Amino acid sequence: MYMAPDDAKTDVILAAAAVILGPSLRAFAGGSSASGVLGVVVELLWLVAITTLIPVLLARYRNDHMAAFGWRGLGGAFGPGILLAVPAVAVGFVTVTTAGLPLAGRLGVGDPVGLLLQVLVISVLSIGSFVLVAFLAVRAREGFPRSPDVPLHQLVRTAGLVLVVAAGIGGVLRGLTGGSLLISLSSAVAVAIIVFLVERMLPTDAPAVPRAAIIAPLVVITIANLYARGGFIFGDLPGGLTAAAVGGGTALAISVFALTRRGSGVTIPLVIAVHLWPTCLSPVPLAGGIC
Repeated sequence: MYMAPDDAKTDVILAAAAVILGPSLRAFAGGSSASGVLGVVVELLWLVAITTLIPVLLARYRNDHMAAFGWRGLGGAFGPGILLAVPAVAVGFVTVTTAGLPLAGRLGVGDPVGLLLQVLVISVLSIGSFVLVAFLAVRAREGFPRSPDVPLHQLVRTAGLVLVVAAGIGGVLRGLTGGSLLISLSSAVAVAIIVFLVERMLPTDAPAVPRAAIIAPLVVITIANLYARGGFIFGDLPGGLTAAAVGGGTALAISVFALTRRGSGVTIPLVIAVHLWPTCLSPVPLAGGIC
């Protein structure tokens, strides 16, 4: 389906504005006065609003529906997709073990109501991150025609190297400033493995795509994480950059497969694993991971 570059660029801007400004608007509104179950529901509605709502509405308006998210079914999700999720599972166990949390992660609650709420949290975070990143990648491919076409293998290696180095440096800094060095460095290693697996899973004839199709989602995720942590000047700059680099590994995987004929469905196991445990591998800045 052909889309005018100006329309696609507008979609990128709108989706980016929602996830970048959403947390600030949430804080400006003073947070939710509700507590308990109602408070969790309100927070989930905010997450839906800043991640899923705008892309879904725009996909319906443009009449390309699931194609707007690079969706081509679940082909490969139960083979290569599960392999892609293994690093996230490993980091999840390292995180909860080091932090003294239940091995089941977000599902480690005792009462049925709490378990149901956590299932909703995982679902909203998983769907939100998947929809947002895939939408940004697909729309950026059409919205920036002047961006040079680059072989996808090369883009994965270049962007992946930047993410791994940034995650490693951030992990060391976090360890030196009171954070867990084990959690931080294991997250950086997971990013390296995810990038390696993504590159290996690409077919040899993977297409060249506009550079912006990979860069745009990563830039949006970085800015969103920085703003969610107080901004560039007065916020937690090292923490924001670290979370952006670690979450960028997941975002890179979603973006890459959304642009290939294999489709973004391959990353479903990875996206779910990322949110089962409170790690920083989620691209969503309000996921509340430990890193």
